[in-house]
Amino acid sequence: MQTLRESTETKKSNDINSENARIAAFEKLEAQLLGQIADLEKLLEQARTELAENEEDLRNTRAAKDAAEKELAAATKGLQQKTEQCNKWRSDYERDSAKRTDEIAIVEKVQAIFANRINTAKDYLQERINQE
Repeated sequence: MQTLRESTETKKSNDINSENARIAAFEKLEAQLLGQIADLEKLLEQARTELAENEEDLRNTRAAKDAAEKELAAATKGLQQKTEQCNKWRSDYERDSAKRTDEIAIVEKVQAIFANRINTAKDYLQERINQE
């Protein structure tokens, strides 16, 4: 019976040691897992912060894009208006140039008529002077 008792005590002692070793291993694993959870929570918080920053950057970029599109539309409209104005000025210039050419021809004809009349009057006066 003594042997049975010693055997039982030994088994009990081995079981206690084994249980203590398993508890220690479990606690070590639990500590590792808690450390990993803490690290992952930090990474998650960093990712959320980065996501918030990226979303803010995206909003700012979209706002800048919208402003640039509005500016482009205004500039395009301004360019179109200036092009139309230049085309109008070009057609006005061409019309006025043709009109001026006609006016110059008329003035030259009038000058020729006056020159002819002046020469005729000069000749007439010269004859009158010579007759006297």
